[in-house]
Amino acid sequence: MDYVESVLAKSVIVHCESDELRQRLGGTKMLGTESVAIAYAGKSDLANILTTLQSLKVPFVSAGPNPPSDVFELLAAEGLVAGSVDHVFWRGPGQPILERP
Repeated sequence: MDYVESVLAKSVIVHCESDELRQRLGGTKMLGTESVAIAYAGKSDLANILTTLQSLKVPFVSAGPNPPSDVFELLAAEGLVAGSVDHVFWRGPGQPILERP
């Protein structure tokens, strides 16, 4: 399953099991993982990346501290992104729950 794993201070981490998504996003492959890091320079750049992920229907993690879904909602409150994103969380190992608003 592909999903937005986290939003860090200067990069968005996307777990990519799909080679097609990994190629489409570019970014830097993180060693030892199936994730890529997509660098951004500021809020506008971050908003563009998150909007691209939203349009590709990549779900955003919605659990834990500072989940990417909350970052999207904060940018929406500032008028930098619009709409909603699919949410994903895990009931247990290997048991993802996908929520579509």
